[in-house]
Amino acid sequence: MAYTPPKDQQRGDFRKKPKAPADPKELLAASSVHSVENDAFDRMMFAEMLDDSPVLTELKRRGETSFSPFGTLLQDLFSSLYKYNIRLTDSDTLVKSNLQNRSIVEQAMQRQEFRNLRKFTIMNEPSAAVATYSLATGILSQIQKEMAEEMNDLHEAEQQMSQQQDEIDSLEELLENYNATEEMEEKIRERLEQAKEEMSETQERYQQQVQDFEENPARQSAMERALQEGFDQALNDVKDSEELLEGFGEESGKNQRMAVNQRLMLARKLQTSDKLKRLAKMVGKFKRLALAEQRRRVHQHHEEMYDVTLGNDVSRLIPAELFALRHPVLRKDFMRRFVEGKLLQYNLRGDEERGKGALVVCIDGSYSMEGEKELWSKAVTLAMLDIATRQKRNFRAIHFGSKKDPLTVMEFPKNEQKDRRIEKIEHLAEYFIGGGTDFEKPLQEAIYSLERDDKQRGDIVFITDGDCVVSSRWLAEFKRMKEDLEVTVFSILVDMGINTPATVKEFSDKVTTVSRLTSEEMKDIFAAL
Repeated sequence: MAYTPPKDQQRGDFRKKPKAPADPKELLAASSVHSVENDAFDRMMFAEMLDDSPVLTELKRRGETSFSPFGTLLQDLFSSLYKYNIRLTDSDTLVKSNLQNRSIVEQAMQRQEFRNLRKFTIMNEPSAAVATYSLATGILSQIQKEMAEEMNDLHEAEQQMSQQQDEIDSLEELLENYNATEEMEEKIRERLEQAKEEMSETQERYQQQVQDFEENPARQSAMERALQEGFDQALNDVKDSEELLEGFGEESGKNQRMAVNQRLMLARKLQTSDKLKRLAKMVGKFKRLALAEQRRRVHQHHEEMYDVTLGNDVSRLIPAELFALRHPVLRKDFMRRFVEGKLLQYNLRGDEERGKGALVVCIDGSYSMEGEKELWSKAVTLAMLDIATRQKRNFRAIHFGSKKDPLTVMEFPKNEQKDRRIEKIEHLAEYFIGGGTDFEKPLQEAIYSLERDDKQRGDIVFITDGDCVVSSRWLAEFKRMKEDLEVTVFSILVDMGINTPATVKEFSDKVTTVSRLTSEEMKDIFAAL
């Protein structure tokens, strides 16, 4: 702390003299703390990311408890993964306690895993944040085991020297800029000499600590283990989260629009949820197949002529208008009506002209569906969610079990915000009733929900691996509503062999029996939606 004379000694002429130019010597406080060169924009972006991400903030707090410069290491790692061009800070200008940060980043940049990881993270803030979190977590684990005490001692010594230098500067300023009494000046000089001796002793201890730290043979091997562990986790987390996001309705390359904290939360759940991780491996393949079948249907769809209207589409003109185009007298009238859009042409209607209501998927949550069948059905559901999103349709998932089990209905409005949808998809992936099987309750909720939407031509996809008896009265009412609303019901029987239950045939327009849990089994249904 800077020296301040007691009040009873504050006498004499204290008029301030003109301040001398600052000494250009390099002070400890002016040294760089970041191992990767960055500018004000980089620092502001990282600070905003921390403010918006409790997950990353908690890691920073936990790391700084064990290792004081951990916060700067976090930004160094993020900068090395995010920035297009990377330049390391000169070791001579870096504070000694942060030399280990530079060593970590330098070792990381020399590894092939680092170059592989940067393919996902360059100029992609959410992916870079996920990789930083995973990599820093692995590094922190090794630091806490091997090096935290030594590195913290260096940091504390630097802080102590910084405080001592501040006091020396303040005392020298008092002597230089103020006219003090002889008695006061003597006390200031005594304290200045004492402060310089203390500073010299601290510097000697500090230099010895630095030497001991740099010569420690365990440091290199510990950091190798930390980087290996961190890179393995980081690459898996980034790849898994990218694969799962393919089922969220985002095109490749646009996933970075997701909030950083959402991506970090997703990465943490992938680390702890085997179900979500396995689903991430499946859903991208299903989505790509669904998209391919949808595109193929658009190219191959059939159209019919059902009316004559006015327009100027030459490919749809009736024969009489084509005759006028070649007639020397009628040609001028043809050209006038072409400009005005008043030529007679056929009106065409095809599959793509039909209005689309909501897409509702009923997912069997009975005990027999647990395991691979459950994951397969949810991958199909997410692929259908992507179809609904592209077709600008509302989507609804209904989880069902036995008659006594309550239905769980998950709504996905067509204009829903992305961050809210991610939370719902995570819930859909993890949720499982584990009950019996009842058909009436979920199908009734599905048809009633389409009726509430007040829009015809919705689709119901019913996924089950069992059979259930339904009452004739219920079946008659369901079929009546299905016809009135022009609803199409697709049923998918999972792993039931060649026998199709008669009940499913009664209420379905198309029944698909799936014996192999692959994406190829779903081609026809993806094309029909």
